[in-house]
Amino acid sequence: MESLRAGISLGADIAEVDVRRGGDGKLVISHDKRSDYGGCLSLSEVFDVAAANGRIGINCDLKESDTLEDVLALASDKGIGSQLLVLSGNVTPDILRVNPDFAKRAQIYLNIEQILCELLGESTLNCGTDADEEDYAWEIVDYQIKDLANYLDEIVDICINLGAEALNLPCVPLTEPYLERFIELGVPLSVWTINDRQAMKYLFKTGIKNLTTLRVRTALEERNNRR
Repeated sequence: MESLRAGISLGADIAEVDVRRGGDGKLVISHDKRSDYGGCLSLSEVFDVAAANGRIGINCDLKESDTLEDVLALASDKGIGSQLLVLSGNVTPDILRVNPDFAKRAQIYLNIEQILCELLGESTLNCGTDADEEDYAWEIVDYQIKDLANYLDEIVDICINLGAEALNLPCVPLTEPYLERFIELGVPLSVWTINDRQAMKYLFKTGIKNLTTLRVRTALEERNNRR
């Protein structure tokens, strides 16, 4: 809660929270899987603060895909509209195909590892693991980084066809040729986690949609310098 309020006071556009289902079935904020979620902040409390603020968006990084519908329902109950709700993490292409309205009820930042899982096969990449998702994303991108160029067109097609607001990916594959190709193909990018000022300058110059950072003041300074 302290972090959320700090983000609001600093002028961040969106605050990211990691969402899981607690033992009582309620949605809680926790990056890691635990045996006991007692004492964890609830997503309901986060949405209450966001609704009262009326400006801050909430990016729900879903650590478990079966929370998606409940997150959307809770956001609706709390008055968090699609313009202030972002879903990322375990939102798979298959889920969006079966439920195309999800992309209308929230902004979908589709994680690159979810797309690569589909393109390369779950058995190859061990998709669906309970491992820390951030580490997992790095493992997948590292695994396929040399051949990523072979999949750029397909990645972009999936994002566009499913109504994703952005492709969400770690900074590793964003060498200039990849970045330029993504821009050329017309898919907005959400990049995490960027804390270096020079990297921020470069990415804002390219016109990315979202930059996830721990250094909010620095990011806002660099973004404002581009305006």
